[in-house]
Amino acid sequence: MINRERAAADSGSSGEESHPVPGAGRSGHPGRGTIVVMTPPVLPLHMGALHPFEQVLVLLLAFGPFVALGLVIAVRRRQDRREEAAAEGQRDR
Repeated sequence: MINRERAAADSGSSGEESHPVPGAGRSGHPGRGTIVVMTPPVLPLHMGALHPFEQVLVLLLAFGPFVALGLVIAVRRRQDRREEAAAEGQRDR
């Protein structure tokens, strides 16, 4: 039977999840000539104020589809009214 505490001590684990480094030797240190890139674990959620061009782009992406839909509805209603008026005019004859 394996002693769990000894197995955890042998693996270098203290109950936390470990992330091996590519090219790491048995000691956990990178070997000679190995390039290790360190990245932050979490990207910043706020990267500063937007430039005016970016603000305009965000507004267009956020509200543009609704404006386009409103224009399409308005144009189609005008066309429908014209067709109804033309149909009424032909019935009167």
